Amino acid sequence: MRSGFIIALCFLFSSVAFSQRPGGEANLPGRAPNQEERQQQWEEMRLKRIAYYTDKIGLTAEEAQLFWPIVNDIQNRSLELNHEMMRLMRVSRQGRENQKIDYEKINTRMAEIRQQRADLEKERYVKLKAILSPEKLFKYYLAEEGFSRELLRSFNAGRQANSRDRN
Repeated sequence: MRSGFIIALCFLFSSVAFSQRPGGEANLPGRAPNQEERQQQWEEMRLKRIAYYTDKIGLTAEEAQLFWPIVNDIQNRSLELNHEMMRLMRVSRQGRENQKIDYEKINTRMAEIRQQRADLEKERYVKLKAILSPEKLFKYYLAEEGFSRELLRSFNAGRQANSRDRN
C-alpha cells in the first residue's frame, strides 16, 4: 500500500516535471519568473515535499490523510507570521529616513509573533503526537530538516549554474 502511494506521487511529480517548457526560459539570468511560473515552482516543491516526507517517515495512506492537513495548516499559518515579521522589518528599514518610527510597538509585535510561532510548534507537536508513533514523529522532525537542506542545496546549485552561464 505504501509503495503504491509513493509510486503514485512519483508519477504525479514526473508528469509535472516533464510538462516544463523546453529551454528553461524561466531560469534565464536577469529574468524573474512570472506569477504562473512561481505557482508552478511552488507546486513542484510541494509535490517533492510530499514524496520526501512520506518516504522518510514511512507514512501509511491512513496516516497521510490525517498528517497532511495538520502540517499544511500549521505551515500556512507560520508563513503568514513570517510575512508579517518581514513587513515589520521592511517598514522599520524604509521609514528610518522619512519619519519617526515607534520601535517599541514594532518590538512588541515582533515578540508576539515569535511567541505565536512557538505556540504553533507546540500545537503541531500535540496534533501529530495523536496520529503518529513517537518514532514516526521523530522521523518527521528529521525529514523536515533533511528537506530544508535538500532545498538549500538545489537552490545553491541553481545559483552556481546561473553564475556560470553568465560568464
